[in-house]
Amino acid sequence: MQEIFVQKVPIVTGGQVHYFQVNIPVNVVRIIGIEVSLRIKGLFLMNQWQTGMLTLQAAGKMGFCYNVAVINEPLTTTPYDLGLTIIQAGFAQPGTLLKDSTANRTCTEPDPVNIPNCRLLYGVYRDGMGAQMAIDTSYDLALAFWTEVITNG
Repeated sequence: MQEIFVQKVPIVTGGQVHYFQVNIPVNVVRIIGIEVSLRIKGLFLMNQWQTGMLTLQAAGKMGFCYNVAVINEPLTTTPYDLGLTIIQAGFAQPGTLLKDSTANRTCTEPDPVNIPNCRLLYGVYRDGMGAQMAIDTSYDLALAFWTEVITNG
């Protein structure tokens, strides 16, 4: 059986280097893919842009290292209304989907990896977008881990 879990990494200043750990759930027997996405707050990037460098290292596993240049793709819009509405305190908030922030893709499918029997990943993310633009940027980096799990049953 396969499951996906997500780890969010907040970036708040330009040029920030963020060290973090990812605790792997106990029922995971293998990580089979990693997907990276961004949620940029208050800044719209219209061109392709390298936002930073991500490195993940499996604890206690020599040779299990994942490195990727995180590249932001330009925004894409659908030619029709998806009918999405945010409900806040019981009231519909029309037009707020892209008001505060926008979700930007960095890849269209997960990068295939094969990391067996891992309980902890050490990570470092180096922001390049804020450093290159010489401004403080605020965005969330979301790491989606595609996994194989054991089931009780």
